[in-house]
This record gives sequence, structure tokens and C-alpha cells, in this order.
Amino acid sequence: MRCVFWILTIFLVLNNVVAFGDDPKQAARSLVNWGSFDGALSDNGLPAGWDVYPVGSTQYDCYTVTDVSRSPPRGLRVASRVPWTRVIAAQLPVEAGTQQAGKAWVRSIPGSDCEWLLRIDYLNEAGVTIGSSPTVSLRPPQGTGDAEWKLIAVEGNSAAFPQAKRLIFVAQQKEGGVAVWDDFDFRQFTASDETNLLNNGGFELLAGNEFPGWRLFTTEPVDVRLSPIFREPLRGWLSVRIVGEAKSAVLSTNRLPIKSGTGYRLGGWHSAVAGTGQFKLVFWKEGMHIATVRSTKPARAEWSASDDVVAPAETVRDATHVTVEYEMSGKFDVAVDALRLRAE
Repeated sequence: MRCVFWILTIFLVLNNVVAFGDDPKQAARSLVNWGSFDGALSDNGLPAGWDVYPVGSTQYDCYTVTDVSRSPPRGLRVASRVPWTRVIAAQLPVEAGTQQAGKAWVRSIPGSDCEWLLRIDYLNEAGVTIGSSPTVSLRPPQGTGDAEWKLIAVEGNSAAFPQAKRLIFVAQQKEGGVAVWDDFDFRQFTASDETNLLNNGGFELLAGNEFPGWRLFTTEPVDVRLSPIFREPLRGWLSVRIVGEAKSAVLSTNRLPIKSGTGYRLGGWHSAVAGTGQFKLVFWKEGMHIATVRSTKPARAEWSASDDVVAPAETVRDATHVTVEYEMSGKFDVAVDALRLRAE
């Protein structure tokens, strides 16, 4: 049985500045008005263009504070006494041919029990919500009142909702929680024309220290620690860094359903301070392993593209599922980004 190794550590790799060529997300400007609450406030106590729902309710507090902030001088304190308090950080027209991405930092107030959500809602011409991005949720251990700042990040693609005319960038906080939010950022950027069957192949969806859709396994029991560090990602805001020593450590997706009689190709980028790793496609039929295909090109100190992992249709014709994996062994300090899986 797979489990995680004792001294393995995973770091979140992120940056807020242009980091790699003309990456469209990095090149786009933030569309949140005063996302760090360092500018003028409107009559509702929030920057212009912001709203809080339910409108007019007395069952929540939502106001800026100066005693707790990630980027002084202010943060946004939210205390919810309704099932969910919704903070709208941006309300914008949808631009054709674009993807969207948003992020925000949040921390709970000691003694409170918090749960947070971040998502992008897409609205039609009548203002009715017709769809949403994947919702990223985060909940600290109950009763801990974890005061550490945590990052939540979400991505969406308006192409999934052709009737969408407007969008809203939404942060939600569950009843009973008291928290401070800061450093909201939201961008629209040119959509990629690359087909990708992975939901989080660029590691741009993040809930605190977890990347939705990815898990870590090793051959021995482990205490896994994840923490944010600042280092240039390959693309976008985030990459994942994996540091440790193990006989075998594997970063893996869940099992993804595939079409029989179809070939698949995986591409990805990696870099290594120490050791290296291999990209893999692992194929399954009704829970039984039937085939594995690996990359051969080792990681270098700088970001480099791996050779594509190609699984011809005749090799995996009986497979029903596939996992995308990155495997390391020995001592390693590697970073991975921009994985792309497509059928061919």
C-alpha cells in the first residue's frame, strides 16, 4: 500500500511578479479595485465596486481594520452569523477568448471556526448565474483559530459558458467564522489554445497548502509539511516544489476516466536543485494496473520541458483510467509545472 515518507516536504512555489517571458496571466493587470485595501473606501466601507451579501443584513460584520493585515495598512475583517457571507471583490464584463484567475489571502481569528470558499460565477445578460469555476474551499482544523495567512487561488474559463456576459469574483465565509482577508487579485488573460484533460495541471488551484486534484504517496509512513515560499514559477502564479529523501515518492492525480481505443500524450516542465524525477502515465483497468509509460529526459537546474510521454492506443486499448504521476527517489529538490494531458 502506498503511504507518505517521514522526511518528505512539499513547498508551494509562488510569486506575484512577472516571472517567465510574456506569460499572459502575469502580464495581465489586476482588475480588483484596491485589493489590499490601501486606497479610498466607499460609503459601504469597502473599495468602489465591492459588495457584500446578503445586502442589508445585520447578521454579519464586514469592515476594514488596521490591527491585522497582510499588506498594511488595512485588511478586511469578516464575521458571519448567516450560513454564508459573500464578499464580491470584482464585477466585470466577460472578455471574449479569455480565461480568468483570482486569489486572496485569509487568516482566522484565534478562537473562531472558519471555512472559506473562492470561485468565479458567470452570469447571462439578465444577471442570472449560469455556471461557476471550480470552487476551492479551505477549512483550518476545527477550533484551532489558525492565525497563519493562507492563500486560496482559483481559475475559470468563460468558454465553458458561451452565454456569459458578466462575471463576479466571490469570496465566501461560513457562519461562525471570524477572519481577516487581504491581497485580493483577479485577472482576465488570453485563453490557451492547448487542450488539457488535467483540471489542475498548472497547479493554479490552491487551498492553503493543498493542490486540488493532486496527492503525494511514498513507500513508507511520512509526516508531510507544505508551506509557501517565494520563487519564480514557470507560468502563472504557482508551481509545486518537492523536497525530501525516499526510496520512492510520487506526486499523483486521482484516477481519471479515459476512452478505450485512444492514445494519450503527457507533457510537462520541471527543474531540479538536487536529484531529478520522471513524468509517468499509469493505466488501469477496473482497478488493476495494466501499463506504465515514463519520460526519460532528466530535470536541469533551470526550467526545462520533459520529453513527451506517449502511450499509443494499441498499448492501452483495454484501459479505463489513467493517473498522471511525477516520481522521485533518493535525495531530491525538484519543481514541477505546466503539465498537459491530451488524447490523440
